[in-house]
Amino acid sequence: MAQTATLLKVLISSKQLEFEAERSDILNIMKSLPLLAADAAEEWSPEREPIEDVSVREARGCSIYIGLFGCIYSHPTVLEYEAAAQNPYREMLVYVRDCPHRDESLAAFLEKMKDPQNGHTLVTYRDWQSVRSRLEKHLWDAVGRMVEHLLRLGHPPVAMGSGGAMERRWQHEKQNLIDLGLPADRESAVQFAERLKQQMPP
Repeated sequence: MAQTATLLKVLISSKQLEFEAERSDILNIMKSLPLLAADAAEEWSPEREPIEDVSVREARGCSIYIGLFGCIYSHPTVLEYEAAAQNPYREMLVYVRDCPHRDESLAAFLEKMKDPQNGHTLVTYRDWQSVRSRLEKHLWDAVGRMVEHLLRLGHPPVAMGSGGAMERRWQHEKQNLIDLGLPADRESAVQFAERLKQQMPP
């Protein structure tokens, strides 16, 4: 069960050796961002359970997902993406580096991911610096969308009776937001949303 969070956890997902420089850079960028906490495998404590189980658990528990994809197919990275994408309210920021010889399995996976109905922020790039300059904005845009969802959580629908369709939809949305680590009760949700709005750049 997700707990009320004071930080929004941002999972950095990729094949580690292929994106070592990018991952390090994202971690450095995020050190100065309030209310956001980077979650990267480099910083995970050793676990007895298989690493793939740990990565899936972390993906299901993050608020925002950052995925980096390039030339090499990585099964753990795909599992993290699939686990994160199960929650329709999780913000998915995906960065695909150009590659002249991309693994066929990865190419097929990326084609499915590019479906605009997924609602992801998806950027294809050659030079990481071109992405770096936009990453912080992408993160705060994602936070802004989460604030909007969170504020709606504070205003349940007025239904004719309990158990109606509108109430069920609201309860489902509420549970999805709670699973992202957001506050569960209405008062805390509104307070947390206001705190996020104050920290976001104008």
